[in-house]
Amino acid sequence: MGIDSLQGGTLKSITVLGGIEGGPGAASGSIASGGNITTAKIGTAANQPADVLKGGEGRMSGTISANGRIGSATLFGSVIGGAGQQSGGIFAIERSDARLDEVPGSIGTLKISGSLTGGTGAQSGRIAIDGGIGLLTVAAVTGGTGIESGSVRTGLGVFGSGDITSMNITTSLAAASTNAGADSASIVAGGRILALSIASNVTEGAIRAADSIGKLSIGGNVESAIVTARGAVAQTTTTDLAIASVTVKGNVTNSQFLAGYSISGADVNPDAQIGTIAVVGNWTASSIAAGVAKGGGDGFGDPLNVKASGSDSETIVSRIASIAIAGTATAAGASAIHAFTAQHIVKMKVGSTVLAFDATPGNQALAVGTAPSNLVAREIPLVG
Repeated sequence: MGIDSLQGGTLKSITVLGGIEGGPGAASGSIASGGNITTAKIGTAANQPADVLKGGEGRMSGTISANGRIGSATLFGSVIGGAGQQSGGIFAIERSDARLDEVPGSIGTLKISGSLTGGTGAQSGRIAIDGGIGLLTVAAVTGGTGIESGSVRTGLGVFGSGDITSMNITTSLAAASTNAGADSASIVAGGRILALSIASNVTEGAIRAADSIGKLSIGGNVESAIVTARGAVAQTTTTDLAIASVTVKGNVTNSQFLAGYSISGADVNPDAQIGTIAVVGNWTASSIAAGVAKGGGDGFGDPLNVKASGSDSETIVSRIASIAIAGTATAAGASAIHAFTAQHIVKMKVGSTVLAFDATPGNQALAVGTAPSNLVAREIPLVG
């Protein structure tokens, strides 16, 4: 099936009662608009195909795309990437029309009752948006073996915010169990992530924001994952909140929560701050850093850690307002180095133990857990 409008016109309503499947040809099994798509409905609630949108061997096969805005799209079933590059995906692409109007590629509401799953093709099983998205609901995001497969990416264009206003994953975010593709199982916003809820586990997944993360809620365990945010769109005199709040209702293992980092993983903001991080379970071999780079150290918590690169405000102190871990906290052995680190840690509690940080930034390093765990809560100096 193919629908193609090359003149920038709007497709007002699309309804497909069954599923859409791509084949070996480029853009086979695709719906493409040269302009906006107002509404799209694929499958039905009563008859949900297992794979409602499925990529094939051809590039961009099994896809829905608009050169402009997708107002509302509902897919009853799963979106599955194939062997073709960018197969099995949904795309909103910005455009400049003949009147020189700049139209961001954006999505208002996207609901997928099944999973978003990557395939062997690069960027397969992917939602890619040049601008931002209002609401995204999906059962699961699962990476494939292809690079950037099983992923959500906003802010790829020049126009629009790149924000993810609200995203709900009703089960898990996870990489492929074997041969996971680089940057697969990832949620990357070219702007802000205002609210992200994941009902179950995050396993070898990545959550990154080019600006800030508002509220992140994870209902299960976090394992071998990374969460990064650069910082606020606009600083105030004393604040640059990169990550407002994180709640994990399970355990955290071999993971990192980093404020002051770009979506490529570079330390770029020494003023970045974190609000609250609350973990219901145990903390193992994981780190939290705000405005701190490893420097010449072996890991976070090393005395050789330094302020992150980038412009440094004289009035803003990198800060973690609150860390609360209900269970235990360990670094998984004496040789491992992990830490909770910023210029100032306001308060921290592990189990029933309250760490005695004072009100002066940049002058304390407190051991966390019991020997032989090499886990520390360390404030780095304000200067240097």
